[in-house]
Amino acid sequence: MDRFFAGLGKSSKHSTIRSKITRIDGFFAFLEQRYAVEIMRRFGVPVENPIDPYGPRHRGDFGLRIPPSAQATKEFFGSWRDTLPTARKYPVAVRNYVMSKLTY
Repeated sequence: MDRFFAGLGKSSKHSTIRSKITRIDGFFAFLEQRYAVEIMRRFGVPVENPIDPYGPRHRGDFGLRIPPSAQATKEFFGSWRDTLPTARKYPVAVRNYVMSKLTY
């Protein structure tokens, strides 16, 4: 979904993109509620909604969350690591840095 709406689908207006994403989300919600068991039984795959349920919810202009590149992620954590020695609360900063590395 992100690749499509960041590429070919990006040529549409924001309201059109929002409308398409809302319809896709509604369709998959319908499939999950009505036919998830039958689809699993017949095809052996679960119904998975491609829309992020925790994404932005109509706050101003609608925008997609496109994951950062590997290089941008390295630069972000590198700059964060460089600021650790001068952090006001060093133990907390180190804990947060280490925890974030475990999740990525």
